[in-house]
Amino acid sequence: MTSPLTIDAAAPTPKRLHADLLAFLSRGLSIHVGACNRAGEPQVVRALALRMEADNRLSLLLSTPASDGLIAAVREVPVVAITACQPSTHRAVQVKGRGVELSVADAAQWPDRLAFKHRFLAEIEPYGYDEAFADSWLDVPPEQWRVITFTPTGAWSQTPGPGAGQAIPLHEEPAP
Repeated sequence: MTSPLTIDAAAPTPKRLHADLLAFLSRGLSIHVGACNRAGEPQVVRALALRMEADNRLSLLLSTPASDGLIAAVREVPVVAITACQPSTHRAVQVKGRGVELSVADAAQWPDRLAFKHRFLAEIEPYGYDEAFADSWLDVPPEQWRVITFTPTGAWSQTPGPGAGQAIPLHEEPAP
């Protein structure tokens, strides 16, 4: 029998993300979201889109029923990790966060969802994947959309090679 997780899920005050990280997150990425429940059981799903909120938190668009397990897990432990990978370069970044909030998505608040999908398609087309493939991953009716929003608390390189696992700047350094 495993013991329940004890995690500090309180979110710090959100701060603007580092410009390099923001630029990377705006590319055509494959994004996976992970969380675990109090028993430590992991849940992982693919995100349909990502956006930076005006208050410096990140929001991810998910679909049900695929994300039901992850949503249940973050209700118990409001901590997440995302892995964002750029298919053309294999550059990957992990961002961890706390203070997860859940909501039903409003289609009017996600007008950039299709642009996100098209940037991803541009990344995978050179490798023989077409729009039907991207659609099978990312086209979900709005009534199935859910959103998780969280405060980023750390970022790490996950790109294969000698720098994998190294921390990367999460926030801009204050001007002297």
